[in-house]
Formats: sequence, C-alpha cells, structure tokens
Amino acid sequence: MTDGLNTTGISTLGKHSSSQPNLLGIGGAVTIQGLCALYLVSHLQQPAPWDVQFLELLHQQATPWLDRLALWLTPLGTRWGTFPLFIMGLLSLANQRQWRKLFYWMSAIGGTTVIATLLKVVWHRARPSLGPSLLAPDHYPADWAFPSTHAAASLSLVLALGALYSSQQPLDRPYGWVWRWSIAGLGGGFVLLIAWTRLYLGVHFPSDIIGGWSIAYLITQVANRLIFSPTDPVQLPSTPSSLLTRR
Repeated sequence: MTDGLNTTGISTLGKHSSSQPNLLGIGGAVTIQGLCALYLVSHLQQPAPWDVQFLELLHQQATPWLDRLALWLTPLGTRWGTFPLFIMGLLSLANQRQWRKLFYWMSAIGGTTVIATLLKVVWHRARPSLGPSLLAPDHYPADWAFPSTHAAASLSLVLALGALYSSQQPLDRPYGWVWRWSIAGLGGGFVLLIAWTRLYLGVHFPSDIIGGWSIAYLITQVANRLIFSPTDPVQLPSTPSSLLTRR
C-alpha cells in the first residue's frame, strides 16, 4: 500500500487536477491576507472595537453553570484533549509503520502548535483585561494572546484526523458518509467549544481565535502538499477503528 493522502478541504486533501482551482493557493492567499489584517489589529494600543464588543456581549450571558462548563472544557484544547489524542495518533501510526502519515500527523499538529507559540512572541499582544478572570491566578496564561494556541491546536487536530479518515470517494464506501459527517460535525463542535471557552474566560479576543484557526488551516494544507505526492494512489481506512489495528 502506498502511504498517500488525498485532500481537498477535509475529505479530499491532496487530490490534484489541472482543471480545478488550486485550493492551496487560494486558501493560502486568503489566510495570509487575514493574518496581515490581524497583525495590524494586534499592534494597535487598544483592541479593535468589534473585539471588545463581542467579548462584552458574550460576558453578559454569563451564568454560574456556564462558568463551570467553560472551566471544565477549556483544558481539552491542549493538555487533556488535543495532546493525548496527538500522542495516541503517533503511537497508532508508528505501530502500523505508516511513516509518511506519521510525519504528516506530527507536522500538521505539532508544527501548528510550535508556530503559533513562536508567533505569540513575535506579536506580543496583551490578553484582554475587561474584568476579573474565572481562572485562578496560577492557571491564568502568562504568555501573549495572539494567536490562540488552543484554537490552532484543536483545529489542526480535526483537520489532520479528517484527512487520515478520508478517501477519494468516501461516499461510495459502506457508511462512508457517516464517518465523514461524524468527523466534520463532532470535530467542528469540538473546535467551536474550545474557542468559546477561551472567549468566555476572557483570555482571548475573537481575532486571536481567528488567527489561530488561520494558522492551523495553512500549516495542515502546506504539510499535506509537501509530504504527499498528488499522483500517489490513496487507500485509507474506511472506519476509525481500522486505523488503530494493523491488518
């Protein structure tokens, strides 16, 4: 089996046709433009009005129940969710000797997290200070705000997972559409929940979240194009359980 990967968005990453638009080029251009705009916003002495207005509107909906929910969910974006799943993926792919997929998994998720962390140092954007945070002082992030590593890591995990579980024609396989939409729905919900917790807890502006998502999209797409040849045949697992066991 050739260890290739197929991608156009989440379900067909890597598939190339000269008659189709270059999605990487289009997505990359949009991402770069968005980052440039967010770069200008991040260097203003005061946050953008829409950033503040969105956070204030969100905090007006605060309740004790939502407070507890946000505090419980937010660690899933890194050490209690994304990171354990990242390690499980590494071990599973290494056990199957799927070396290129393993390298893609490492590059897409690990690369996104590392780059997002480095960009925090470059941009030096202060975190919101609209009021007291629900986080205890010893749990409040001590680094910079832009971009959000929680947002970047969670989306890169979902994009990489979706790519590994996709095939050229997933809808033609038994229950292929179930797995496709399950990953999209559950993964998308997970990404949005993590983003909501960071905003609700007051540790990020919306533009921090958008910046993290943009970086995750760009890195996962670039990693796929650099690691996998568009001419390689693709034979990927039809169900998630088949990724965890060698045949």
